[in-house]
Amino acid sequence: RSFVTEADRAAEAAMRAILESERTDDGIIGEEYGTRNEGAGRQWVLDPIDGTNNFAHGHPWFCLSIGLWDGAAPLLGVVHAPAMHLMYAAASGLGCRRNGAPAHVSSATSLDEALMATGFPHDRARRPDNNYRPFVTLDARSHGVRRCAAAALELSMVADGAYDAFWDAGLKPWDLAAGILLIQEAGG
Repeated sequence: RSFVTEADRAAEAAMRAILESERTDDGIIGEEYGTRNEGAGRQWVLDPIDGTNNFAHGHPWFCLSIGLWDGAAPLLGVVHAPAMHLMYAAASGLGCRRNGAPAHVSSATSLDEALMATGFPHDRARRPDNNYRPFVTLDARSHGVRRCAAAALELSMVADGAYDAFWDAGLKPWDLAAGILLIQEAGG
């Protein structure tokens, strides 16, 4: 259920080529090609296509995600969803923007007014710790829970207030690296 397309590989190879020529001392963590310069202080974290299953099926809910971290501190986050014409960007201390306009987390203060999102791990049928039960419980107690299968984009939607919360099981650094800073810089 989890697969890789040629577009995933080509996109990450292109991003790596630029970073390897321009940012020679930085490390890179990528979903498709692993880690380079693991001990480097600054790490670029790449997900060339988050939502590959959607992309492969012609569903527009997919994105490219790039995060830059210095140790445990996020410095930069960019999530681009080309099929939906959405671009989220944040830099530490400079706020978060959606298509150039300031983005802010929602002002919801209770679960019963929240619209949330989740994802399910690709191996959900075999995992005893999948999140089916929390999904059903939270869906019944809120405005609803969406499942669109691209964590970086769903985190971006939390940053711009479209979603009030997002949770998932089994995420990897490339799923989270950009979205964490987007949410922090949007006030979350």
